[in-house]
Amino acid sequence: MKMRNLFFTGLFALMASIGFSQNVQPAPKVSAGFDKASLKALNESQLEYWNFFSQNSYVVHDEAKSTELPLLSTVLKPGKPSVNGTITQENFNPFNYSIEPLQFETQLFLIDGTNKMVQIHSQSTIDQYFDNYQVNQAKLKKLKK
Repeated sequence: MKMRNLFFTGLFALMASIGFSQNVQPAPKVSAGFDKASLKALNESQLEYWNFFSQNSYVVHDEAKSTELPLLSTVLKPGKPSVNGTITQENFNPFNYSIEPLQFETQLFLIDGTNKMVQIHSQSTIDQYFDNYQVNQAKLKKLKK
């Protein structure tokens, strides 16, 4: 009887850990930006960060502050689709571009053929936003209990 209980306890723990590790799924932008091996290597915390990053590391503005900005097309990764005239907050994928957030500086890029621009937040701003997000998520979990 003890062996049977031990078996079921172990089986339950294994199933719970498998279910837990699959809790966070990659957002479509993350899936498009990482190869399968890299995605598989991400732990749940990393995947949660990259999902957040894919939606919150930038802002698309309807009016550029200047026409002297570098063009977004100049940082498009080879083989990635260009959606220049139709870029919106929802469809912009930061993983399609060779842009890494600078530690303390915002970067601005003019969207080709438009008067719109993309603002890439600084890494410190993204980190602050992510910290706030995690605090809010923890509060929501407490409220659901």
